Amino acid sequence: MERHATRRDIAAGGIAMLVLAATAAGADKAEELDGPLLALCNEACDIHAGSIRIEDEYESRGLSIPYETVIWPRTARWHDLCAEIVDTPARTPEGIRAKARMLADVIALDEPMVASLCADLLGRAFA
Repeated sequence: MERHATRRDIAAGGIAMLVLAATAAGADKAEELDGPLLALCNEACDIHAGSIRIEDEYESRGLSIPYETVIWPRTARWHDLCAEIVDTPARTPEGIRAKARMLADVIALDEPMVASLCADLLGRAFA
């Protein structure tokens, strides 16, 4: 039996196309307005995650973590990025979420209120 599209099917398809278009436009606008902020946040989050991976790898092998030669230079760069991020205002929801993601990576585990706020901004799947 052949099924014909109903008005509801057509409307749902139209809404889906609008959502996709708005998402694409939002991403373009975010890159235009918050591109530098997004890049700073991405680099800072990558440094933080990489440092954790390095520490975990050394600890799993029972080796001494090379703080002076590996971790501390990464930490210095991370602090420089944080200073830039603090001075760079977020202009889009994507910029706000990027700052929240960075905050969540660093502080939220120890601060339940911060974790709750980050979960609200990033989506409850984060929590």
